[in-house]
Amino acid sequence: MWWPRDVPGARTPAPRRAGDGRRSIGNVLSDHARRRGVDFLVASLRFLHILAAAAWLGAALFFVLVLNPAVLRAGADGEQMLRTLALRSRIALYMPLVAGLTILFGFAAYGAAEAWRYGDAQLRVLNGGATLGILAAVWGGVMEGRTTKAVKHAAGAGGAGVAALARRLQSQGYVSLVLLVLALGAMATFRYW
Repeated sequence: MWWPRDVPGARTPAPRRAGDGRRSIGNVLSDHARRRGVDFLVASLRFLHILAAAAWLGAALFFVLVLNPAVLRAGADGEQMLRTLALRSRIALYMPLVAGLTILFGFAAYGAAEAWRYGDAQLRVLNGGATLGILAAVWGGVMEGRTTKAVKHAAGAGGAGVAALARRLQSQGYVSLVLLVLALGAMATFRYW
């Protein structure tokens, strides 16, 4: 601490004594090493959370804005493509996997981070973003999952009604996409509130 010794009447610091409640250099260094380990853990978990979220959002954008509109415009050929995707690909496993990993890594990063460092408004925005992400996962798992199973069943039964199911997947996908974008916006900006 800086003490103005040249100013008349200025106080001078008291000499340090052993055991006066101040931290020794050894304690400071060990706390710093522990802190760096926690920082590395939090940074790693955040990285994995962001990577999984990018995969989730990227796939949602691709399905909603590229694949489903192309399937709907292609008519019978699009229905055949959707049947092939439903029966011969692991696409139905991909979305729940990346959604689950995103939420898992998000909870782990939140638990490892020191949330007390954030203000009330920041925590509200962060928790709101987490809630929106969880809602997107639940919506995708329940609503889109049911429709995807119906597409698989319809594709296995000869393909009757696949076009109507593709339209339903498209509208359900928009709901998931909006929830994901709102969650991303909250997560990306929570520190600035």
